[in-house]
Amino acid sequence: MPDSAPPRRDSHSPPPRGSNLAPAAETDSPDSRQEDSGPGIPGQHGLLPAIVDFLAHESDLLDERRFAEWLALFHADAYYWVPVTPDQSAPEAGPSYIYDAYVALAARVKKLEDRRNITQEPASRTCRLLGMPRIVRTTGDQVVCRTKFHLSEVRPAMAGERQRPARSFSGVATHTLTKQSHGFRIAGKRIDLIDSETAYEGISILF
Repeated sequence: MPDSAPPRRDSHSPPPRGSNLAPAAETDSPDSRQEDSGPGIPGQHGLLPAIVDFLAHESDLLDERRFAEWLALFHADAYYWVPVTPDQSAPEAGPSYIYDAYVALAARVKKLEDRRNITQEPASRTCRLLGMPRIVRTTGDQVVCRTKFHLSEVRPAMAGERQRPARSFSGVATHTLTKQSHGFRIAGKRIDLIDSETAYEGISILF
């Protein structure tokens, strides 16, 4: 179940709809990479193995269509964003394939689990390959990391249909994670596809 703690956002979070504030631009300069040094908070090298395990677990949940368990990884005030325009600074700065707050994301998951959902009949089979995450910023109990990925999707043919061609998606996933006593929770997830300006038809899967 999502956390009931008060909403928290970091400087990387997209602003609420209608806001004129843009999320802070990411930078890989040394000054922007702050290692945590508080009690019980490891530095980047200590965080990396735990992040690798967490992202692998998230990937497995999606490939195994365990969407409710995947949703439970998110904070109650989290966002999920798939922009169309490369290097888009804010959701309002251009079109998005998806820009969901937690409530909308929960509705999307519910639809995916509905057997009457014709956009997933028959259901997609997916397989994800992840690169090594790269930590780009840590602040307090939050860490922002980028991970290159490749996702293959196959939709089995229905009776009387030809086999549908497989589709592939590649890009970079940017996770804003909050460290918890039991691991991590997702405060935000952004997907930047390398061919994001392609006119994709019927994207009904989760990245």
